[in-house]
Amino acid sequence: MSQETSARAGPRFAHATLAAAALALLAHDDARAAFTENLGTSPVAMSLGNAVTADPPGIDAIHFNPAGLARITHNTKSDSIFGASIKPYASFTKPAGFDIGGWTDDPVAGTSTGPVRQSVFIPVLGVPKARLPIAGAAGMGLAWHEADSRWTFATGIYIPQAVGIDRTLDKNDPARFDGRKVVIQRLVYLSPSAAYKLTDSLSVGVSVPIAHQGFALDTDMRFPNKLLGIIGKLQDAWCGDNGNPLDTFAFGLCGGGKEGRLRPFNKAGAMQFEMTAPADPTINLGVLWEPASEFALGATYQSGSKTVLTGRYSFEAEPMFDKFVQGMYGSLLGPVVASMFGFPTSIPRTQSGNATLVLPYPEHIQIGMKFKPIR
Repeated sequence: MSQETSARAGPRFAHATLAAAALALLAHDDARAAFTENLGTSPVAMSLGNAVTADPPGIDAIHFNPAGLARITHNTKSDSIFGASIKPYASFTKPAGFDIGGWTDDPVAGTSTGPVRQSVFIPVLGVPKARLPIAGAAGMGLAWHEADSRWTFATGIYIPQAVGIDRTLDKNDPARFDGRKVVIQRLVYLSPSAAYKLTDSLSVGVSVPIAHQGFALDTDMRFPNKLLGIIGKLQDAWCGDNGNPLDTFAFGLCGGGKEGRLRPFNKAGAMQFEMTAPADPTINLGVLWEPASEFALGATYQSGSKTVLTGRYSFEAEPMFDKFVQGMYGSLLGPVVASMFGFPTSIPRTQSGNATLVLPYPEHIQIGMKFKPIR
């Protein structure tokens, strides 16, 4: 985030910060998005690396390929229990030539992340404070098929997307700037589905998963960009240890005192939010051709969604930016520059309110082949 964006007035500052933090968590790299999907959807599919498009397991076909429901030959009920402990660890090093506007000593460099616990999102109740050694989930499915009918109907409860990381045991954990607590969870609680057997070997199917989407974040924030670093170095050179009497007639770089000195590696604030979308439907379409038990081809389309989540946010700002802008507005020329960049006259220590976030749920197109060389 640029210096200009960080210093916009009141609510816009908090809203921009909220969007930036969420974007950083979700778009930091593609691996993070993929890492949250299909972890607890089906223990059977998970054991096969979720490569079951051409051989969908039972009622779990609702998600992986609804055409596979046509393979069910009688009324069926399935139950599943799944537990996971996700513990990502990291060590931070400083690359050669590291320089952020003249600052080279990042306090995070040379440190490692600490203990990790699990967290879950409970619909209606939200995220509990308890740190869990393992995150558990349960699934259930029902399928109905009448003898000699080409139709099969089903519905299921499952979790196609989930990750819950809790690093609150150590308040100084260096990963606190990437999320002290991050919970993203999509729970499908109703999924009306139907499959139709066109021929003895060819089936088609459709399902409409209706999901509860939850997203919660608790994170510290800092802004290590070059502009911030350059201004901080300029402050140190111009203001020295005791300020500069000429600064009042200039831009007010010293007016905020030591607390108003900009530092790219200092904590700038802390943010928490918890948001949900109670009912977010998508659609799954599937086709399955299985001419023999040893061979099959399958294809699935899972529609995406731009899920609109609503909830509450709170933001607590450190004094650094507030003291800086107050110093500028207390000088002769500072208000001119500050108004050009849209800087507020002050930044509240705490802000809270309603929040809305659009969280993309990606669409998928999958094609698979099953081949059994031996029985």
